[in-house]
Amino acid sequence: MTSTDLTTQMTPQELAEYQAAIDEMRVQDGSKAFDLRLMKVSLDGAEADRFKANDGSKHAVVAGVVVVARKVRVFYTEKYKQGSHERPNCLAVGNMVQGSEAPNGEFGGTCAICPMNEWGTADKGAAKGKACSERRVLGILSNELGPVQLGIPSTSIGAWDLMASSLRGRGKNYFQVPMRIIVSQGKVTFSVDDEASPPTPIDIMEMAKSRAEWIAIIEREAGVDEAAGYDAEDDGDGGGYYGT
Repeated sequence: MTSTDLTTQMTPQELAEYQAAIDEMRVQDGSKAFDLRLMKVSLDGAEADRFKANDGSKHAVVAGVVVVARKVRVFYTEKYKQGSHERPNCLAVGNMVQGSEAPNGEFGGTCAICPMNEWGTADKGAAKGKACSERRVLGILSNELGPVQLGIPSTSIGAWDLMASSLRGRGKNYFQVPMRIIVSQGKVTFSVDDEASPPTPIDIMEMAKSRAEWIAIIEREAGVDEAAGYDAEDDGDGGGYYGT
């Protein structure tokens, strides 16, 4: 009998006791509920058919379960340079309310009404593009790579939103379904991994407890370097730059 078979036969009280025992053993070991060994992955402009990890490795596919997905918006007063460690002038994560780093509220309160979120503001009057750049940042638990933070560029946001919406239409949440995430010619696509086993109830309980830690890391690092998938060659909806 597998551990999955065992837990599915437990009563709610037995399941709670089982989980409490696991938590107690972790406390005794001095470990966190979820020890993150975060590997950042971003698009490599030189090789648009590979994801590039921060350890230098390159991957055609990232397979795993998306634990958390966050919206990220960034704004730079000067053009972002790939590899730069400079924080953006304004950063908003999740609730799309102007970040604390925005200088004195200069760019508006919420992203929805900020003038930098209007088409044509990129590069001071460019015909298209927004000065404020939008991304998605995914926290993925991958059997191959471990915990992965993957930045999705603005050109692929629609693909992620379509996948998440499609799953909701079938009564599923994205964290209940194993996925294969592929990049081709700089565009990211998502598909259900039919060959992988879906997370068990115990798996989902563990992921739920780790979400807060995932979110905290994403919010801390979303505006740094390539953690949110920024690429000097990818202007997206404006590249997060208001030209001077």
